[in-house]
Amino acid sequence: MKRTVNQIIMVVFTFFILFSCNGDWMGEQAKPKGRGEPGEIVLVLDSARWAGETGSELRKIFHESVDGLPRDEPMFDLRHVNPFQFRAILKNAKNVILVVPVNDNQNESIRMRNFFTGDALDSMRENEDIFIITRKNLFATDQQVLFLIGHNDDGLVQKIKANADRMRSFFNRIEENRAYERLYKVRSERLIMNNLQKKYGFQFHVPFGWKIAEEKENFVWLRQPAEKTDKNIIVSFKPYKDQSQFAEDSLIRWRDQIGRKYIYEDPENQISYMITEPEIPPTIMEVNFNDNYAKKMIGRWKTRNVSMGGPFVSYVFVDENSGRMYYIEGFLFSPGVDQRELVRELDVILKTFKTGSEAQS
Repeated sequence: MKRTVNQIIMVVFTFFILFSCNGDWMGEQAKPKGRGEPGEIVLVLDSARWAGETGSELRKIFHESVDGLPRDEPMFDLRHVNPFQFRAILKNAKNVILVVPVNDNQNESIRMRNFFTGDALDSMRENEDIFIITRKNLFATDQQVLFLIGHNDDGLVQKIKANADRMRSFFNRIEENRAYERLYKVRSERLIMNNLQKKYGFQFHVPFGWKIAEEKENFVWLRQPAEKTDKNIIVSFKPYKDQSQFAEDSLIRWRDQIGRKYIYEDPENQISYMITEPEIPPTIMEVNFNDNYAKKMIGRWKTRNVSMGGPFVSYVFVDENSGRMYYIEGFLFSPGVDQRELVRELDVILKTFKTGSEAQS
């Protein structure tokens, strides 16, 4: 416990003395707006480490393929930049990682240490527990900067490996927040939201431009079709009986029952209903969904006649107040289009879902 407290104190102390000579206290209005595509990260790292094990480990972390997509797409687009190239427009990137070797006397490493005061560097050299430091809006607005502090190459690589999930989660959370802002910057479909609350006892933030495609007693399908993309959200519910309903085969069977009953590529063609891709089972994991135990599924769907297909993300959970077990899903049809950010948007919409009692609180 003592070591943990000291570590926190040291990190907080470092924050106070960080960047004091580098204009960090410039007002937000004087800073340029952050730039960059969704999911893009600028990595500032010297050339030798980028070509070595440090760069290799960082690529493994951020270039890992996203589950469920028909084509391989990395979790993030990592753009490597040499420290001497990190200036002007590149400093305005929305997501930045800077790797700072505190004991290396190569010119590129010295350049990276210029972001810190001498006192800050002394503090970091004395405490090898310091590895990750984050700053918001350091060089631009709507920007997140993550510093990785390296005391030696072996230690740096080991800490990168140990903190892989933490770093991915950090930028995933940031990108989800930005996706939310994009989705709801205009307005929400309040009339649809209110009708869902009145008729079915649940609610979620329906972005502008979405419409109800189908409604049944225990099923709702919303869509936003466009020229190159067709985004979909479905909600279904049934009485909760026991924990066996969370078994993986039960979840997939329920999903396929919903598709067979309600979702057709062509209603006139009885074999064009949606199924879960049987050759590539979905990834299923336990998660916390709005303070409820839930199962999350990430996978692929197709129509029974194999004329359409794409990725989906879904959550299954129980609302104890109503005794309902909910299945909510976002699925996408967008052949030939990158789908990572579109699926992220669907996931963000799903996470706004609230049951009746939650919506009123």
